[in-house]
Amino acid sequence: MLDAFIWFLTIEILGLLALPATFVLFKRLPDRGYAFGKALSILLISFLLWITASAHILPNHRWAIFLIIILLAAISAFLYWRRRHEIKAYISENRTVILFTEGLFLFCFAFWAVVRSYNPDILYGEKMMDIAYINAIIRSDNFPPYDPWLSGYFISYYYYFGYLMMATLTKLTGVASQVAFNLSLATLFAITVTGGFSLVYNLVRLMKGGLRAALGFGLAGAAFLAVIGNLEGILEVFRAHGGGSSGFWRWVDINGLENPYYSTTWYPSDHWWWWRASRVIGLREAGIVYDYTINDFPFFSHFFADLHAHLIAVPFVLLNMAVGLELFLSPISLGLKWIRRNWGKLIVFAICLGSLVFLNSWDLPTYAFLFVVLIALGEYLRRGKLDRKYFIDVIVFCVVLVGLAVLFYIPYTKSMLSATGRLASVGGGGQGVIFGLAPYYGYSSRYLHLFIFWGLFLFLTFSLIVAQSWGMLRHRNVGRWAIAGAVAIPLLPFIVWAITVNWDSIRKWLDSGPVFALEKFGHLLPVLIILSLIILLVVKKSQSIVRYAREGGRAHIFVLAIIFVGLLGIMGCELFFMDDRGSGPYERLTAVFKLYYQAWIFLAVASGACLYWLASRWRQRQTVIPTATSAPAIWTYAALGLAMILSAIIVLAVTGGPLTAILMQLLAIAGALLLLIAIRGLHRRRWEVPPLPRLVPPLVSLLNSIEDSISSLLRGAYQRRLITAYGILAMVASCFVAFVYPSTLAGMVALFIAGLLLVLVGTGTLGRRPPVGTGAAGESAVALPRRIFNTVWWVVCILLIIGCSVYPVAALYNKTDSYRNSARVGPTLNGMNWVRYNYPSEYEAITWLNDEAEGSPVVVEGVGSHYAGWFWVSSFTGLPTIVGRWGQVPDWLIDVDPQEKADRERAADTIYTSNDSAEVQMVLERYDVVYIYLGFREQAKYGANMSQQFTQFTDVIFENEGVTIYQVRNQ
Repeated sequence: MLDAFIWFLTIEILGLLALPATFVLFKRLPDRGYAFGKALSILLISFLLWITASAHILPNHRWAIFLIIILLAAISAFLYWRRRHEIKAYISENRTVILFTEGLFLFCFAFWAVVRSYNPDILYGEKMMDIAYINAIIRSDNFPPYDPWLSGYFISYYYYFGYLMMATLTKLTGVASQVAFNLSLATLFAITVTGGFSLVYNLVRLMKGGLRAALGFGLAGAAFLAVIGNLEGILEVFRAHGGGSSGFWRWVDINGLENPYYSTTWYPSDHWWWWRASRVIGLREAGIVYDYTINDFPFFSHFFADLHAHLIAVPFVLLNMAVGLELFLSPISLGLKWIRRNWGKLIVFAICLGSLVFLNSWDLPTYAFLFVVLIALGEYLRRGKLDRKYFIDVIVFCVVLVGLAVLFYIPYTKSMLSATGRLASVGGGGQGVIFGLAPYYGYSSRYLHLFIFWGLFLFLTFSLIVAQSWGMLRHRNVGRWAIAGAVAIPLLPFIVWAITVNWDSIRKWLDSGPVFALEKFGHLLPVLIILSLIILLVVKKSQSIVRYAREGGRAHIFVLAIIFVGLLGIMGCELFFMDDRGSGPYERLTAVFKLYYQAWIFLAVASGACLYWLASRWRQRQTVIPTATSAPAIWTYAALGLAMILSAIIVLAVTGGPLTAILMQLLAIAGALLLLIAIRGLHRRRWEVPPLPRLVPPLVSLLNSIEDSISSLLRGAYQRRLITAYGILAMVASCFVAFVYPSTLAGMVALFIAGLLLVLVGTGTLGRRPPVGTGAAGESAVALPRRIFNTVWWVVCILLIIGCSVYPVAALYNKTDSYRNSARVGPTLNGMNWVRYNYPSEYEAITWLNDEAEGSPVVVEGVGSHYAGWFWVSSFTGLPTIVGRWGQVPDWLIDVDPQEKADRERAADTIYTSNDSAEVQMVLERYDVVYIYLGFREQAKYGANMSQQFTQFTDVIFENEGVTIYQVRNQ
């Protein structure tokens, strides 16, 4: 608890120090970039520490971090003194937003810390690599840091800036790394949520939305970004309760989703069922894999809790998105004059953009492209014309910004390409080639899989684009050149794909190329149409802003721009892949993984803004009051009554129990009463129905009371919202019960229809309009078809949001065993807790090494498989070992002689097994070994072959019941 408080307080102080900087940097944003202060502080402190430690100006020590913080605090104090009156006024005027942002950050940090405390183990996945890199960076005096799994080498082949950031916070706070690991995850989750909230909040305010709307839809955007999952969770729940036939699951075709079973809990209990949500896009038939991809999304990454580069980078790509929005909104032309006057701001922006190459290199090209698009659009809006000076200024500014971004991180890129004599060669192009872009001729992604993964975002963004395009296309006020450009630009990637044919596939292209190209074009046609509509909308909105100075339209253009870039990324995965040594069905695995992750961020932020725009345009404009004798009310009573009676009968037939019988009988009686009200309403309207028999007075009074109650409920706005909520709840409950008990499907369909009718009545779609001049200030009535369309759209939208929320709720309950799996030892943030309670002697030995070993002496431990729980010592201490978990990064990203791997593995085995003391001593000297670790894994592996020739020139420095640590004597 104390560690979490110290960590949280440190992050808050760093965010406060950045307040003057964000106030100056983000002048055009309504919240002045307040939510990005924490990310900016962490970025600048880590950058300055890295650049000075790489140049051997400052060491990677705690006092150096404090010195950098003092320097940044002095700059912040200077900025505050110059703008103190403006900053004070800003704080006073935006107190609500600031407190809301801080409250959101605190809640998210605490919530995710609790989630991690019930599942803290640093064990499976790639967590061992993550903690090993963090510990190695903590122990390194200068950069690049040494490689903990390859003694004598540096981590120069991997973008380790994210690990450096977390290691810097660990050093600064003094928290143990195994605790800091989980606190880092909580911090990243909280900064991601607040960053997404801030972006959508600013966009809503720029669209002239009110404070409450901006706060509400900002939360929705943050949830879209980091909280919801995809629709695969619904399929898991359906399968976990015996739903679906074998043919249905073959049609769905998601690996592992077959053979329905019956879970003992409301959520799926299948082992690691939540993993499949990140492996939706692909094709498998009859057990043969034709296309396999990775399609992670932010919640899955936080949930799986591998502290990987793509996860750490998310808050900082959001920071860069805010930078792009600031440049786009700038009222001053971005030319040489702007550069001279704002050189400090330009440097910070370049550091932010360049950090992406060091955080997660795949992000840099995408965001550099986004910056170019936004700068070009913003410059046109400021000038209103495309002349020679426009192109010169845009090109100069983009070159300077991107050039500085690359220049500031030259030490990393240089070491990545040439340090220790090894060149990165990801791809088939040979040494020095970072990646190779190649046309993809494999299977296209199925529409069903795309809907499962992207359904909510595509629904919201496509709705916005179609709604905004409808009037433009209906009035045909679009120029021919604009149409030609809108059609041609989205086709450029397809044209490049069609003509980029390598010699290995030329025969396939000649045999079936034209047909295959036509099929590919047809598959991409919907996305191409949407991209064309986006370009037309941008052209029309830009012309409107230039002609009529409608500044509110700038936010719309920004939203369209990030949708455009996100859809380009999705379409790009259908046309190209990165030649990273994957083959066959695994060709585009990495491309889908990286680009889909970026597209999720773009479309999530855009969807939050889209939801606001659609909600502000498609809300009901006047009050609709259903009465007891109106046709909508009569049909609603009849449908509800029949649905309740039918549901009660089916549930009674399927399930038993006295309590269930009583409840269902009450439900049937209530349904019968509603049915009687509907029949009496028909009779009152003098429709062609048989006359009702005289009812007994108590029943008449009861019906009158029910009618009066319902009518009064339908008259108030709050009550109508409550009825709408009940209707949605009934629809969701009917779907859930149908999943759990498929035999109740007929009754649940009736209940679903009844819930839909409740929604229609509660939203005012069905009912009697008030007289003109009353209620809605005499507004003309909205046509019934449009009201029905709006309501159905909202129902679909809400159901999609609920559907995407099933995954995170069910996954958290499953992963934490309903927040009970740490009951034996209590919740903890110590990632080594599993070692402490299962292997106490190992925990004691590793803790001793952490406390006593100074610097980075080489330790030898047994060599084992990648995922079998080996290399604990090098991981949890950061001490380099001769050879570690080789298969994770080096074998994939760099050129290392395979013979060296074999030699190092034999060398480690030799130390434990050789009876030749001279040979053992030679190996120890060759690899500068200082410690030899003998734990239960070494004893279990080498067993009878164990030789302790090394005891002749080592001393025992630690020993307990299960572990012995030897130190090599100085020669």
